[in-house]
Amino acid sequence: ARSGPVLVSIVEDPDSGAHFFHIHDPDKNDSSSTCPELKDHTFEVPRPVQITSHSQPTSKSTRPTALSSSRLTALPPASPLGAPTRSPTDSPTETLPTYPPSADPSSSPTSGPTKQPVTESPTTPPSSKPSVKPTMQPTPTGPLTFLAIGDVPYSPMEECLLPIELNKLTTSSGRFLVHLGDIQDGKIGSCPESLHLGVSELFASSPLPTLFVIGDNGWLDCDNPDESYGYWKEHLFDFHSRSDLNWPPLGTSVERDPVYPEFFSFELESILFVGQGLPASRNPRGDYEEYLVQNAAYARAKIEESSQTRALVLLGHSFGNGRGSKRSYFEFVLQIAAENPALPILMVQDNHWWETQTFRDHPNLYK
Repeated sequence: ARSGPVLVSIVEDPDSGAHFFHIHDPDKNDSSSTCPELKDHTFEVPRPVQITSHSQPTSKSTRPTALSSSRLTALPPASPLGAPTRSPTDSPTETLPTYPPSADPSSSPTSGPTKQPVTESPTTPPSSKPSVKPTMQPTPTGPLTFLAIGDVPYSPMEECLLPIELNKLTTSSGRFLVHLGDIQDGKIGSCPESLHLGVSELFASSPLPTLFVIGDNGWLDCDNPDESYGYWKEHLFDFHSRSDLNWPPLGTSVERDPVYPEFFSFELESILFVGQGLPASRNPRGDYEEYLVQNAAYARAKIEESSQTRALVLLGHSFGNGRGSKRSYFEFVLQIAAENPALPILMVQDNHWWETQTFRDHPNLYK
């Protein structure tokens, strides 16, 4: 909502290789004052782009104008059947009566009713005691929105930009945010407690309850994986339950496995969410194949415990593709899909780009 132009430059982060837009507004302070790291890497384009405000967009495009590696953006779900299609700003339409009103109203009061209302007695007397069994609640049918992010922060620039991106979720209809793993660059072996504390401080700016799925960067890639795992348990596993951040209530309780606390589950509106520990193909606490078996056993147990699940969402750092080290877990997911053909299953994993995958033999499975 402004009349003058702004200048837009392209910024490349030399650490991660990600590209960002650097916006300079002559009427306001330079955006570099918010993220000083931008100033060092901003370069002038030969012909700066000028953006002028318009009341209506001049063109429509299905192609995004910018893609940030530190944010996943999904289109909002379509309006449910029967939802209003008019804009809330439209004036309501009044319906005129079919017949004209009668003559002038009478000045004398209307006489009393010709008959007294009769209340009929119930045909069946009520039971003597109320039932102790609660009435079954209807299963929700509408969409549930949540947000996902991963592989961040990898650089000082992303550490600066991340709170700005998180602040944009203030107007989101999402119920929660989940980080899908990797809290630093995998080439860094040092994983002091300050790393985990720093990540928790960054995500304290999230307006939504935030959960963390463990990845290999910041755990298995560390010089001391066991020590880093202890920092995960202390600062990130129960991050969503912090009461000092004034988050809206998640609306459910999150359960964790007592042996593998990186496994977690919860249910919202009859949708089952299961967080898995699926980092790189090594496990400092034992055989990796056995670790995959425990992941699958935990997920299957939670599915069997839930009697009214209308959808299943698996949250993991990396599910694999049916080949390589995670083959047995991937085959487990295919088996669950085959056993429950009417159950929609969504696999959400960390990646460095946006990618979707469907499965011809399992149309209820989406990755």
